Amino acid sequence: MSSGSSDMSQAEPDPGRDSWRGTAFKVSREAFVVWRRDGWLIVGLILAALIVFEASVRRIFQVAHQAEVAYGLALLPALFILTAILLFQQYVKRQEAKTEAAAAAAEAAQVRERLLELERLAGLGHSLAGCLNFDALQQVVWKHLPRLVGRHDAWVLTYHDGVWQVLADTSGEGADRLEVLQRHAAHTLSQPPDTWLRPEGTEHEGTVCFPMTVGDKTIGVAGLAGAPPAGRERRLMAAAASLLAMAVRNVQLFLDTRDNALHDGLTGCVTRAHGLEVLGRELDRVARKPIPVSILMFDVDGFKLMNDRYGHLVGDEVLTAVGQRIRQVLRRSDTKCRYGGDEFLVILPETPAEGAVHVAEWLRQEFAKLRVPRVAGEPLTVSASFGAVTTEKFVDAKELVGRADLALYEAKRDGRDCVRSYDPHMATTERRLSVVDGAAS
Repeated sequence: MSSGSSDMSQAEPDPGRDSWRGTAFKVSREAFVVWRRDGWLIVGLILAALIVFEASVRRIFQVAHQAEVAYGLALLPALFILTAILLFQQYVKRQEAKTEAAAAAAEAAQVRERLLELERLAGLGHSLAGCLNFDALQQVVWKHLPRLVGRHDAWVLTYHDGVWQVLADTSGEGADRLEVLQRHAAHTLSQPPDTWLRPEGTEHEGTVCFPMTVGDKTIGVAGLAGAPPAGRERRLMAAAASLLAMAVRNVQLFLDTRDNALHDGLTGCVTRAHGLEVLGRELDRVARKPIPVSILMFDVDGFKLMNDRYGHLVGDEVLTAVGQRIRQVLRRSDTKCRYGGDEFLVILPETPAEGAVHVAEWLRQEFAKLRVPRVAGEPLTVSASFGAVTTEKFVDAKELVGRADLALYEAKRDGRDCVRSYDPHMATTERRLSVVDGAAS
């Protein structure tokens, strides 16, 4: 056992000895490099020094030899050893200085890289702060995201009211990309919520995904594709995803708030002020290019009697049903406006007079199909009277609305539940009083 232990102990490596061997190897290697590069120069300098200081060197050696003989000392070997140790010590210090300088340079490079990342993130955040719609948000993302992800492909998918939309995708793989990104997003969001905030993200089919959340609300998912990203790149994308989540949510809230301010809460149609603003823009366009624009003005027949007989709640149900129906059947480009009370204004861009009459007649027939339920009794039927007007040249918005109102008055006077187009010869006096008297009868 003892001999075996002795053999094992002899076989164990000696770290100190290996370190000295490594150092000696480095010294010999550097000495060889120096010799190959400046060997003859060194030899020449030594020979020149010996020639210049020959007398002094000879006297030094003589004195050293006499001292060795007189006192029994070995000065020359000791001097040689001290010189060698001094040179070795200087070499070690030089190596340590090189190592420290390399470490400091590497640390400085890391600091510069982190500062650059922070600068890019700050630039992204600053640009996102000024976005009030998704077009501006998309421009900012396309500008800053490639700088953040470098060689990787990146994408951002937003989610709002049950709809996924691609905000940005640097891969350029085409329109069918949405289905693939939705699959990545669905897998990512199916993971436990406590994993969503991990800076390294969630991997799925070669893509690293980062959920975008604000509070407990899911805003979307961002992702990195291509070569496997390093930890630094993942953390950078995670930070960018957090900034994007807050920016997207701010835009959503802003648009929802603006939408609520521009729309009537009862009918879902735009407000009178916004409707007149849109009409003004359409008429400005007509002034630049002669294209027809038409408007319809209509109100619900006998609405005051409905309110008086069945109550305001039933009247509200009638207005809600009318607003919902016109929003369902008209074009997206048509502006549906609740002008006031039971009066509605419809703006029909690029629509000639005959087209406006056709749309009005179509709406009149659609309203006739409505059935508004009551608490007791049969559902109410709805009818409406329409006034239509068309122009191909600039007219003041209020003047054009006045013309449509005149046509509406004619429809009321002709028995209601009909469509009338504006005629310049229509009467303008006492029309309101006549309409009210007719409704009361």
